[in-house]
Amino acid sequence: MEIDGNTVIFKSVPFNFKAEQRGTKPNTERLLNSTEFKALLTDENEKYPVFSYDYLLHRIRIGCTDPNLKGYDPFERELTDIRKIGELCGSYLVVFSWMHEPWG
Repeated sequence: MEIDGNTVIFKSVPFNFKAEQRGTKPNTERLLNSTEFKALLTDENEKYPVFSYDYLLHRIRIGCTDPNLKGYDPFERELTDIRKIGELCGSYLVVFSWMHEPWG
């Protein structure tokens, strides 16, 4: 995970990338370490980390784990939700959801 301003950046494997790009899977589930998870928090939502639109991040950029594949250019969307859905061995399972933007 990277954060660039108000954009969170991830890479997805080709199988998931195409579904995310097309909008048939407008979310990504990520296992974040405590440092990554804390980077998502603001003072207002630190106590109850089930996010609404009060977080600092407003965009998501997804790239493919294999940048050499044709038709797998990174895409960017507006985030609609960030939600912690569980914890596992000191890490946090977080779902990032976005609104699909139809192709022009």
